[in-house]
Amino acid sequence: MHKLNQANALLNQIDMFRLHGLGSFTTLLVELSKDPAMIIWLDNNDNQKDAINENYGRSFLSFSRGYW
Repeated sequence: MHKLNQANALLNQIDMFRLHGLGSFTTLLVELSKDPAMIIWLDNNDNQKDAINENYGRSFLSFSRGYW
């Protein structure tokens, strides 16, 4: 699955940012965590029990501390 071939997921993510972007930061983080485009972009769909992908954790920390 090529990350940029997911047009519907990307459009839905834009809508999510429009809906929650100026609201509660906590709500934005929760919605972003559930967002299929973010899951695809961070390769979380490839997570395995014995080989956990840490991209989400690093991105979450960066985003929550304002590095994005």
